[in-house]
Amino acid sequence: TKGWVYIASTPLTTFETILTTVKFVDSEGHPIPGIPVQFYTGSYGWQAMGTTGDCCGEVSMELLPGSYQFRITYQYETQTKGWIYIASQPLTVFQTIDYMVEFVDSTGAPYVGYEIKYYTGSYGWQSMGVTDSCGKVYRQLIPGSYQFSVSYLYETQTVGWIYIASTPSVTFTTVNVKISLEDSLGAGLP
Repeated sequence: TKGWVYIASTPLTTFETILTTVKFVDSEGHPIPGIPVQFYTGSYGWQAMGTTGDCCGEVSMELLPGSYQFRITYQYETQTKGWIYIASQPLTVFQTIDYMVEFVDSTGAPYVGYEIKYYTGSYGWQSMGVTDSCGKVYRQLIPGSYQFSVSYLYETQTVGWIYIASTPSVTFTTVNVKISLEDSLGAGLP
């Protein structure tokens, strides 16, 4: 909206759009293509902006000056940024975090080949991958709150909600359990 315009002295009113760009990159700055982007103004709800491109992970659209929210969904998590006044900030960047979950025993020795799962709340449990030779799994995830779990010897341990932008990693550790059978005098029984 422009106004109040006194048309006797201003017979021409011009509206001009702004080329607005949303960029999506991984933790090292490499573009992530093929991700749908949406924008929100408040009046008409969420609208499709397009899909991030192959060469630079960007999508652009001409929008009227104003404040907008932008959102993406990646690896079963949604991130929203805004309200962004595009006249002063025509570029919005989303970036993933290379997140690590580790599974080790009580001495720090790695468990190899165990599946780590993560949960965002919207899409249920998803596989993050299996632990490597160092007992670790890495996954590019957008900042948000997640739960993580691992199963070992018929038991599952879950931690979370972890906001991964402020907690750089999660470590699952087993405990060394020792069981002994003794008589009433404390002597061991075979």
